Amino acid sequence: FTSSDGDKLALYQAIRDIHSEEQLRQYEKRTADIFGRIPKEVQQLFNSRRIDLFASQDSVESVEEKDNRIEIRMTVDWSHKADGLKLFEAMSAVSRQVNMTLKNGAIVINFEKKKHYWELFNKVIEVLNDPLFRKD
Repeated sequence: FTSSDGDKLALYQAIRDIHSEEQLRQYEKRTADIFGRIPKEVQQLFNSRRIDLFASQDSVESVEEKDNRIEIRMTVDWSHKADGLKLFEAMSAVSRQVNMTLKNGAIVINFEKKKHYWELFNKVIEVLNDPLFRKD
């Protein structure tokens, strides 16, 4: 990838300073264009930032790792405005590993943290961010 400590530090700082999913996607693509295939360790930096960006949204109550599972809890307000049936169908289409429940008025999504859970997490985020699943 790169042996330059300066390049590595610049990459880490640039990822940390990104404030939107779109910026992150563009930077990830640009990094791949410049350096070629992105190594696993660097991909984890992108994935971690993607989770941070998602978790900082007003619609997200929390994102936690519990007993080798990832749990995403949306806010009650977001959950009331979501089209639960469409959302459930979309999550089922993503993977049968994704469980969706309603707890105390909030939609909670969880799935097992298996080997390639990043891909599953990214698909779940895409569905949750899609305005198609909102009633308003």
